[in-house]
Amino acid sequence: GVTATTAELNFVDGVTSAIQTQLDAKAPLASPTFTGTVTTAALSGTSATFTTADNSDNLTLTSTDADAAVAPNLKMYRNSASPADSDQLGKITLMGRNDNSQDVDYGVIGSMIVDASDGSEDGRVFINTMVNGELQSRIDIRESELIINNESKDLDFRVESDGNTHMLFVDGGEDRVGIGMTPTKRFSIKSNGNSDIVAVEYSGSAVEIVAMAEQNDHGAFFVRQNDGATQHRITATGGVIFNDGG
Repeated sequence: GVTATTAELNFVDGVTSAIQTQLDAKAPLASPTFTGTVTTAALSGTSATFTTADNSDNLTLTSTDADAAVAPNLKMYRNSASPADSDQLGKITLMGRNDNSQDVDYGVIGSMIVDASDGSEDGRVFINTMVNGELQSRIDIRESELIINNESKDLDFRVESDGNTHMLFVDGGEDRVGIGMTPTKRFSIKSNGNSDIVAVEYSGSAVEIVAMAEQNDHGAFFVRQNDGATQHRITATGGVIFNDGG
C-alpha cells in the first residue's frame, strides 16, 4: 500500500474537499482505501487494487496531447540489477472463476528475455489459454520463428478468406493440411469450380497443373503453359495424352 502523512496529502493538486476529508482520515493507515475520484499529478507506490461492483472501466489512461507522437503509454519495466538470459518479464493474466469458486487463469500474455547480451538482445512474447483444465501455448513468438500450438496439442488452425471459411486449415488431430476445405488426405485442395490451379513460376514464365471436370463429369489433370495451351492431360478414365496442344 501507499503510506503518506496528512500534511503530504494536503499538497496533492486537484483534490476536491470531499476527497480531501477521506484522505485526512485515512492517512495514518498503512493501506488506506478511498472511494470516489482522486485526481493527482503523480502517484507512486508498491501496489494498488482498483475494484468496481459493475462493468465500468477500472483503469483508463488518457492523453490530451495534440501532436503526432505516441500516447498514452503503458510501460511494464523490469529494472533488474543483474539481467540474464531466460529472465521472465511482464505478464498480463486474464483471471476468472470456475463453477467450484476457484480462481483460474483463463488467458496469459507474457514475455521473457531470450538473450540479454548487449547489441544482440533477443526477446520472446507468448499467448497461452486454458484448454481442458490446463494452460496451453497458443502463439509463441521467438527470435527466429513464430510457433502456433507449440505443445503439439489436438488444436486446429484455420484461416478464413472473403468467401471461404477454410481457406487454409490445419487439422491438429489428423496431421493434415487443407486449402479450401477440411482435409481428407495429408494435403487436400478444393475449389467451388474448375479452377484448382497450382502454378510453378520462373522469371515470369509459368507451368500450371490443373485439376478440373472434363466431359461427362469425369475429372482430369492438365499440365499447360501460362497462356492456357494444354501440353499434357491425364484423365480419370485412364487416358494419358502427351503434347495435347499439338
